Amino acid sequence: MAMILPSSLAPSYRQCLQFGFSSADELLGRWVKAVRKSNKKVRVVPRVLFDGWSYQDYVSVFGSEDEIEELSDELVDVAKTEGFDGFTLELWSQLGGNKRKELAHLVKHMCETLKAKELDCILVIPPAVTSTGQPGMFGREEFEELAPVVDGFSLMTYDYSSGPRPGPSSPLPWIRDCVLQLAPNTQWRQKILLGVNLYGLDFSSLGTEPILGGR
Repeated sequence: MAMILPSSLAPSYRQCLQFGFSSADELLGRWVKAVRKSNKKVRVVPRVLFDGWSYQDYVSVFGSEDEIEELSDELVDVAKTEGFDGFTLELWSQLGGNKRKELAHLVKHMCETLKAKELDCILVIPPAVTSTGQPGMFGREEFEELAPVVDGFSLMTYDYSSGPRPGPSSPLPWIRDCVLQLAPNTQWRQKILLGVNLYGLDFSSLGTEPILGGR
């Protein structure tokens, strides 16, 4: 099954839970129609980025089953209105590894609601092992809890090296370690979607920049 995760929708807390939101992106809508015209089997699962939420916004949702249900229903409404096949949730890293149990509960409810309407639910997750060998913000416990309801885990196995530590972007031993830390057995391993970079980085004393086509 072909699946694409285009663009990023970034609704605020108020948009999600007070006023509703839509893609508000005419170009994205036209692009989705063009993709479907050329391939009717491809599933379009846009990324929903919760970057603009404050810590208090998350705490408010965590503490209210009504708000969790309202947020989940809003995602379904947007998917049906815009003709999406589900969503890719990008929210786990925003809290820096805190509130992991609450995040898991929220993700489980959103995914169950989407799947009940035959919509896909993908979760973006940070590496299970950091570049320094330390445990990451998402581990085997969360993976095994969410695997039954999440359709796929978009594993961010890239940007291994940074400005102070120049080197490879996605070294194979590290990628393998990240996968095996989450899924030492094969039961749910097929749900891991490896994020492999298709770009290079230029390390210099001035910082790190992507190497663009013009270079």
